[in-house]
Amino acid sequence: MIKKVIPVILAGGGGTRLWPMSRQLYPKQFFKFDESLSLFQLAVKRGVFIVSSLGMKKKIIVVTNEDYRFIVVDQLKEFPDIQYDLFLEPTKKNTAPSLTLAALHMEQTCSGNLLLALPSDQVIENDLSFTNSVGLALDNYKNNEIVLFGVKPTSPSSSYGYMQLEDAKNKKYLNIKSFIEKPTFLNAKKLIKNETIRWNSGIFLFDPIIWIESIKILDKNIYTNVADSYCNKIVDGLFIRPSKLYFNSIKPNSIDYAVIE
Repeated sequence: MIKKVIPVILAGGGGTRLWPMSRQLYPKQFFKFDESLSLFQLAVKRGVFIVSSLGMKKKIIVVTNEDYRFIVVDQLKEFPDIQYDLFLEPTKKNTAPSLTLAALHMEQTCSGNLLLALPSDQVIENDLSFTNSVGLALDNYKNNEIVLFGVKPTSPSSSYGYMQLEDAKNKKYLNIKSFIEKPTFLNAKKLIKNETIRWNSGIFLFDPIIWIESIKILDKNIYTNVADSYCNKIVDGLFIRPSKLYFNSIKPNSIDYAVIE
């Protein structure tokens, strides 16, 4: 039986690479570049499309920063038929603590579902194709796995992380051999000639307990302080606020550095 999925939208970043358009109090994920939906709203729409297409409940989790609470609530009005839990981090600590919050919350409130981590600053032109990829991952999902979605490079870029897959032709579900941090442009030109190379999309699918057990071993500071901040959270209407006392003690780390790599 295919497990159910809950999309987790990670929307707490400051969007510093798009300055000056992207500013500290209004980062790039909330901009409406084509004047219809923002990147954040596109991520929400993508998550809702996936669960709807797979016959699942329209429920998402959003993790953002306290400063963006009203922007997020306002932009979520575009989706009146969804349910959402909204976490407000008191300070920016990168993506690993954000994902740990969501994983702990899922284990507490809806254990047994899989977590689909979606960045809020991406454009995916074909949601149906991506949904098919998620369906493929679900069909092949095994316990204790972390699935990372790769993108076949279309051009050399030094802006993305890369990963090398097993050398297996005609397979869409492969083990990752190694990660390659953002290369120079010249190295990127060499990399994309290799059929086993993919861009690291930053999109993950896994059982929350796998993330919790992994972060507990690999970054105890994050696990301990996030767990304490979650246990001492305050629920204030639409907002779930982790304890500032414990959250501020977290040493920042990303999903890739803390666990995946």
